[in-house]
Amino acid sequence: GIDWDQMADWWEYCDAKGLTYDADHRSQVSLREMLAKIAMAGRASPRHDGARWGVVIDRPQDVVADHISPRNSWDFQGSRDYIDPPDAVRVKFLDETDDYADAEIIVPWPEHEGPVNLIEEWEVPGKTHPDDVAREVHRRMLEILHRRDRFTVMQDGPLRSATRGDKVLLSHDVLSSVQVAGRVLSVDGQLVVLDEYVEMEAGETYGLRYLAYDASDTVGDSQLVPVMTQPGMTRSLLVQGDDLPPEGAVVLFGPTNEETIPCRVLEIEAAEDFAVRLTLTNDAEEIDALTDAYVPAEWDPIIGTAITVDITPSAPRFAGIETIAEESLFGSPARTLRVGIASDPADLVPIGSIE
Repeated sequence: GIDWDQMADWWEYCDAKGLTYDADHRSQVSLREMLAKIAMAGRASPRHDGARWGVVIDRPQDVVADHISPRNSWDFQGSRDYIDPPDAVRVKFLDETDDYADAEIIVPWPEHEGPVNLIEEWEVPGKTHPDDVAREVHRRMLEILHRRDRFTVMQDGPLRSATRGDKVLLSHDVLSSVQVAGRVLSVDGQLVVLDEYVEMEAGETYGLRYLAYDASDTVGDSQLVPVMTQPGMTRSLLVQGDDLPPEGAVVLFGPTNEETIPCRVLEIEAAEDFAVRLTLTNDAEEIDALTDAYVPAEWDPIIGTAITVDITPSAPRFAGIETIAEESLFGSPARTLRVGIASDPADLVPIGSIE
């Protein structure tokens, strides 16, 4: 019931990134909740494909699982979160550098300068080293900043190549008027004729993106080919290079590096008549590089600033000296010296004993 190849791949990723999960579990929780906490410590989430358990790892991906456009989807919707972030985030954890004593760390929001007034409290399960806690909190902050968009589309059919966590490329004229999705009507040499008009401006560079398939590849390889700029509206495009889209293929047109928006599949929900609803967000592959470059502040378990107080006691005051003579067992007199000593009432700390 476990996809061991996928788990081994995840272990290699965690080992390379130094990601661990350490926790003392004394309360009963559900399996799903436990798996979610463990996976979160490895920048992943649990996944069950209907047969086996595995994980979806949040890391940069080179393979594009699908192209999504008005040609293969409908009912497009988009939204963006406009946030007012706090100045910093506080996390309570068990500090492994201090015999797992209770500790808390405050991580400032990226690029925040000045005093820290507004603080939110987060949890980072399974992290016990202060540097690991700070790094994972910083990464979550980056995710909030760089993955603010949510897109939803509907797709027909029970089968698709993209699953949760996959990278896809989104093209839609609602997002950008220069993005056009069309189908190839004919290919004659370097001339490709589409069933949609596209507009080009002088001085700009444009490209076509399409999925190339071979006999053993059911997902396809995303190909981007440059197009000769022809100012004005046209359906005939001169493709530069030897890689040409085949007749009947769906192509995505637009300015180079702007013909699509890289996205990540967050969720796939079943709908009526074998349709599905896909929820997407920004791919934001730069998050990993920014996380690796982050250097946590030097850890100090002391909260606040040290307060210096003079607690040196005053000289004791002798209240009385008394000599007591007693008969010893051997007939000779024994003397006991009893000294009464008092401390100064003005001392901040009471004196327990004086030698």
